[in-house]
This record gives sequence, structure tokens and C-alpha cells, in this order.
Amino acid sequence: MKKRILICLTSSMFILSICPAINNSSYDFSINTASSIDSTVLPKKDIIGYQYKKVNNIIYRRLYNFSANKPLGDWERI
Repeated sequence: MKKRILICLTSSMFILSICPAINNSSYDFSINTASSIDSTVLPKKDIIGYQYKKVNNIIYRRLYNFSANKPLGDWERI
């Protein structure tokens, strides 16, 4: 049993000593920033929220698509 462990340990050390070491200085680890790739951002989802207005101390709201600048519904009283 001890001979097997000694043979495995010796052979693994021999194999690891033959393998060349990887030199990290040859690799380019540059980081691409958003400004270097493309400065425009295209949204994939519409921005939808509520618009509010106040008339005679009564608050109204409606759904509004801020990406397309279009209302999605009628004014409703809150």
C-alpha cells in the first residue's frame, strides 16, 4: 500500500515538473468599457408609469408610455 502511494506521488510530481508553466504576461486582460464598445443604449422594454395632474384640489392619474410619449388610458380620479 505504501509503495502504491509513493509511486503515485512520485509519478504525479514528475508529470507536473514536465508541464510548462503558464506565463500570464503574454495574455491581454484589457477591459472593454461601454464607451469603447458603443455609446448608444437601446431600451428593450417600454418605460410605463403614471402621470398625475391636479385640478381644483382633485388628483387625477393615467398610465403613460414615457418611451413612446403616448398615453395608455384615460384620466381617472384618485
